[in-house]
Amino acid sequence: MVVQPTFAQRSTAMMALLRQYLAGRIADTAWNDFMHAFDTKGRTQDEQHALAAYFSDAMTDLGEHAIKIPKRDEVEALMTAIRLA
Repeated sequence: MVVQPTFAQRSTAMMALLRQYLAGRIADTAWNDFMHAFDTKGRTQDEQHALAAYFSDAMTDLGEHAIKIPKRDEVEALMTAIRLA
């Protein structure tokens, strides 16, 4: 049985990232790349949640200087591979 994340769970990861960005811990270029990946046409809510949760967890686990947002084409290739799996 697959458990879908609640709206609150989806919001938490994105809000954590937004707080990090507003605090200056995420550079504008990285934020723009993340938002492009997040807002790409056709991205499902589950995919958006997964991206936000991944980067939020990575910020917590690895620290702000260890996080590198993948290039746009890399994100698209990854999402395509996941959809085909």
